[in-house]
Amino acid sequence: MQFEFSYLYPKPLAAVRDMYCDKEFRKLRVGGRDLFRELEAHAEGDQIVVTSTVDMRDDFLPSGIADKVKRFVAKGASATIVEKVSEIQDGKVPVAVDIQTSGVPLKVNAQLLLSEAPEGQTKATWSGDFQVTIPLIGRTIERKVLEQTKRVERIELNAAKKYFQTH
Repeated sequence: MQFEFSYLYPKPLAAVRDMYCDKEFRKLRVGGRDLFRELEAHAEGDQIVVTSTVDMRDDFLPSGIADKVKRFVAKGASATIVEKVSEIQDGKVPVAVDIQTSGVPLKVNAQLLLSEAPEGQTKATWSGDFQVTIPLIGRTIERKVLEQTKRVERIELNAAKKYFQTH
């Protein structure tokens, strides 16, 4: 199922790019909880590469959702997210996002484009596609996941707000 959604960060592009290059931002995305098996950042050419691996523990997903999907997630399941943050070019920062899952019936292809917006803001546009590979009910779950884009926006903006309070 394809998706695209956007939201605005109330900070300039250079500051938002720096935030995406900082592994501390990843911790704030998950509410400061210690969920990472791996979390590291390094330079690779003109990009900063941030890799995070999360084990799918019972407390990873919000209650209610976790109860409904638990039986489809294998014990020891994990997700690794590699975000390659490029330099600013023509008022834009492309972020290549690679999401690999293990023990989870999910395939994701995603991209993020950060771009300058009016009044010193930064527009974040997520796009891509995902597939839940559970026979008969996968499409129903995909539609429910798409309904959660506002939740993703809220999580990202709250994490950014906390990040910029100390940076």
